[in-house]
Amino acid sequence: MKILAGELKFIYEGASGIYKERIPARLAFRLTRIINKITPDVQALEAERLKLLEKYAGRDGDGKLIIEDGEYLLGTDELAAFNEEFGSLAMEELEIDVEPLTEEDLGSIEALEGKDFLKMGRLIQIDEENEEAKEEDPPE
Repeated sequence: MKILAGELKFIYEGASGIYKERIPARLAFRLTRIINKITPDVQALEAERLKLLEKYAGRDGDGKLIIEDGEYLLGTDELAAFNEEFGSLAMEELEIDVEPLTEEDLGSIEALEGKDFLKMGRLIQIDEENEEAKEEDPPE
């Protein structure tokens, strides 16, 4: 399956969020495999992000990075340069060896937060014919 590098962190967070819930063993197994397969790429992307912050973030008189409220301080020009470089990296297409989750895989866990599903993005495969039928024939 092809995804963008910028989707990795969201997929990782979504899978981790769903995994923390009480879910069927089969789904837990599938999520564990997804998490394990993308973790090296998530870590590599984060390492590159930190290198870019080292490159563009402001420094104090001692040459240490300036961090305010847990965030690196970047000037307007530096922020633009960081965003351009990281944005280019985030658009890199990656091939990951995982099968998307289906509605059947997720069907028994309606109580989960929607944000975790949204973060999973293209890793959740929706049966569009089934969705169209639901829209045409609403429950009475």
